[in-house]
Amino acid sequence: MSRKQAAKSRPGSGGRRAEAERKRDERAARRALAKERRNRPEPGSSGCEEEFVSFANQLQALGLKLREVPGDGNCLFRALGDQLEGHSRNHLKHRQETVDYMIRQREDFEPFVEDDIPFEKHVASLAKPGTFAGNDAIVAFARNHQLNVVIHQLNAPLWQIRGTDKSSARELHIAYRYGEHYDSVRRINDNSEAPAHLLTDFQMLHQDRTN
Repeated sequence: MSRKQAAKSRPGSGGRRAEAERKRDERAARRALAKERRNRPEPGSSGCEEEFVSFANQLQALGLKLREVPGDGNCLFRALGDQLEGHSRNHLKHRQETVDYMIRQREDFEPFVEDDIPFEKHVASLAKPGTFAGNDAIVAFARNHQLNVVIHQLNAPLWQIRGTDKSSARELHIAYRYGEHYDSVRRINDNSEAPAHLLTDFQMLHQDRTN
């Protein structure tokens, strides 16, 4: 039995079957994001500019807009911090807290690490400022803060990473662009440094996208 198979066989708090299904979904999403990254337009290219305009128009139709953060490798934690606190200045703290959570919950996160990369090496790299962080970090952040993270992508359904099953859970909205960059998503008239408070009616949005 492989390490990943063994990890799936352990019971989780939400039931083995539900946990296995959730992990399969998360792995599939990670593969999809990796494929998108390989096919991304070159920065500064006309395709990159067209994608930005299309994304802005897509969000505007929902009454939302991008709040851009620097593309310095810390963009995920900057975007999440802007949503959580109203600014991105604590991105290093958010990164370290996320890594610490992954270490404490190693059994949940080790199956997501590639087989040829030791878990210790993966989290040590992730702890370094400027290291790109992806799906496993979003899952850890969501669970650590007991909230849900909604990811907007161009011409794609909203993707929700659930950190809790509470119906009243807070949502953080971020955008994933160019296959490698995250930004914060705000209401179109929100220029404040207050925490973001967005709630999504997924059924309504699905109908809006298909009408």
